[in-house]
Amino acid sequence: MTVEKNKNNMVDFNFHGIVGLRLINPSEADVKVITRKFEQKPQALSSEPDIIITYKKNWQLSDLTFIGLNTAGYYGQDFYILSNGREDVKVIIPFEDIGNKQLNIICESGSPDVPVLNHVLNLTMISKGFLPLHSTAFRYNGKGALVMGWAKGGKSESLFSFMKNGAQYVSDEVSIVSDDGKTILGLKVPICIWEWQFKEIPEFMPKAGFQKKMIFMLSHFIIKMQKIINSKMLGKILPLFKSQLNLKALPSKLIKDDKIIEKTSFDKIILAMSYDSENIIVEKISTDEVADRMLASQMYELEYFNQFYNIFKYAFPGKKNDFIENIKDTQQKLMYKLLIGKDAYVVKHPYPVSFKALFDKMKVIFNDGTKTKNLINANEINEKVN
Repeated sequence: MTVEKNKNNMVDFNFHGIVGLRLINPSEADVKVITRKFEQKPQALSSEPDIIITYKKNWQLSDLTFIGLNTAGYYGQDFYILSNGREDVKVIIPFEDIGNKQLNIICESGSPDVPVLNHVLNLTMISKGFLPLHSTAFRYNGKGALVMGWAKGGKSESLFSFMKNGAQYVSDEVSIVSDDGKTILGLKVPICIWEWQFKEIPEFMPKAGFQKKMIFMLSHFIIKMQKIINSKMLGKILPLFKSQLNLKALPSKLIKDDKIIEKTSFDKIILAMSYDSENIIVEKISTDEVADRMLASQMYELEYFNQFYNIFKYAFPGKKNDFIENIKDTQQKLMYKLLIGKDAYVVKHPYPVSFKALFDKMKVIFNDGTKTKNLINANEINEKVN
């Protein structure tokens, strides 16, 4: 992909007109790092960007005071992130400015990542009254649904079970509720499909490269050997290999263009949860319960970001960011404001779950009012009295 830069050697990204991101002096590889994080084409901004990343070539660092084993460091008033946990990077992020004013990040050209950029983008949206949520979103039968929950709760399973039956894709992993609570906006990040799901959605499967095929073969060999010899050493590394049994791809690589939409109306809330039963249950719940549960999920999703924020405060004891310090209360207020009045359900299912069985149980949520009322019974939707 060749990226056209403007005369000032800048590339802009516009996230739904909410947040503007500008890259200054990026290489094509640097632009690809951003497009791998967010399936977003460069687009001109109508106002000043909220986030600026300036790239420096062959950046030689010196006189840093390190924090952790080359995890981060500081020099003067600058805070450096030096590792994303897997790869070495060189990035300056002024944490005190996040959510408060234009954020100026400095990154070495050629760095494989800009750590916490997705969190910074979400936090910037929150500062403007929008609410990014750990969720999937789709449109089915003329209604937009936001599916929330903890990891392995069934968000992606719900999404793909409806995609198999004609739904339109809005987002996976992160969805944005507009500041008036009427619209769900998509933030397109790579979709993760686990091995057990392959047979459920063959039509959406990406092609596995040679390296990934080798990882799968090795992972299955380790799993098989552990069953045979029950080794303590293999037992310790087994979770690592099991975590590799998935494929990741951008939405456009999995889903046809006419099935991908940028936004939808916000009509339904679904809280997806796995539980220890073979039955699938759909129950009506209050939005208050959804907000209370999801607040904990939202804070959990910030743990990676908070590691670096706490390191930043260790480096500069006199500095803090009041917006970040109060982010829990801010998100709680936004949830109660933007989720109130929505039609909300909890879906409990076994894990793994049959996508067909999941759709057959959940589709009642999307029937029109009269039809839904006739379908409600003790086995499908049990109204909770608050």
